[in-house]
Amino acid sequence: MLNKFSKIFISIFTCFIIFSCSTQKVSQNNFINDSVKIKSDHNQKADHFIVITDASRSMADSYKGQKKINISKQVLYRLNSTISELGLTCRIITIGQTQRPHASKTETIYGPKRYIYSEFDNAIDSIDWASGLSPLNEAIDKTYSDLSKINGNINLFIISDAEGIENNNNILYSVKKLKNTYKDRLSIYPILVGNDSSGEKLLKNIALTGESGFFEKAENICSGQSMADYSKKAFLESASISSSTDIPKTISPPAIISAENEKDNENDNYNYNENDNDNDGITDDIDICPDTPANARVNQKGCMVLGDVSFDSDSWYIKKEMYPYLDEIVDIINNNPNLWFEIQGHTDYTGRAEHNKELSEKRARAVMDYLVDKGVSPERLSAIGLGSEKPVADNKTAEGKKANRRVEFKPIR
Repeated sequence: MLNKFSKIFISIFTCFIIFSCSTQKVSQNNFINDSVKIKSDHNQKADHFIVITDASRSMADSYKGQKKINISKQVLYRLNSTISELGLTCRIITIGQTQRPHASKTETIYGPKRYIYSEFDNAIDSIDWASGLSPLNEAIDKTYSDLSKINGNINLFIISDAEGIENNNNILYSVKKLKNTYKDRLSIYPILVGNDSSGEKLLKNIALTGESGFFEKAENICSGQSMADYSKKAFLESASISSSTDIPKTISPPAIISAENEKDNENDNYNYNENDNDNDGITDDIDICPDTPANARVNQKGCMVLGDVSFDSDSWYIKKEMYPYLDEIVDIINNNPNLWFEIQGHTDYTGRAEHNKELSEKRARAVMDYLVDKGVSPERLSAIGLGSEKPVADNKTAEGKKANRRVEFKPIR
């Protein structure tokens, strides 16, 4: 009998130990012993760095026995241990980490300020859970204000599983615009957490669009030495790039790889179709809006859109986060005096068709009123509502419905 109870006790105790280890909080202390510091004994090629780290709901999933959110924190702890002797400024932006599962949020948890090891460590500690959507486009757009205020070279690190992210072309547009503005001063380093194939293609495309910098997988830089090698390539001038996952430094023009339309090819990760007459990043074979004016944001079909923002359900109210995107539209209209624009309102499929038609027209007119208030001649604009007739995403998901609550702009010569 005693032997039986002993076995039960040992089994329960073993399960407790296993459970404790699996939920143990990851911290900087786990990575001190084997960390390898790099020093600027060669020319330091970056003066500033920005980290966009994903804390959305898919990062709560497990990959190779660990939550992906903990893997991303390991990467940041490793980075912190490795670059602690470099003189840098820094900002950390999180995406996700919301109280509600279908909410969208970006938040600065560090900086922009001088990089200090202990404060960077505390910022990583504050990333406690993963929830919400993945507004990567908004986070990239947030970096504009930082970059405009600083001199020197900047590294942008994006750490994400990139899983379930929609409006990929808007993300690539934001990256392209960022790169065109800051040119050789900016290098972009996407890091994939997990093995989502669509996410990998998106992050590789971000690296391609950024031209300098390169793509890497988180699992390849989770030791002290591998992170040191990675950091040397990113921060020090003399380090050469030799990893099999590196992206060439000069690629023109940046290409978009569609996860939906391209079959995987293990021997050729990058297939190019350079027929893109309006230069909007969408190749002519799938572009249904082939006359998009320069610098316009487009959706996956190549049509001019307001950006990666949407209307609230059953609302035509212009939210404050729409203002910068609408102001971009004003600039595009002013730069193309030979065009007039049809503003097309859309809805998701919730509600009656007649109601959606009316709601979509109100959205188009609300946008038109904003543009007119900003000085655009009303004679160059028209507004129509198309209801739920032309969705760009799956209406069966919350994210798909959000994407469909939109306006598009049809340029007419």
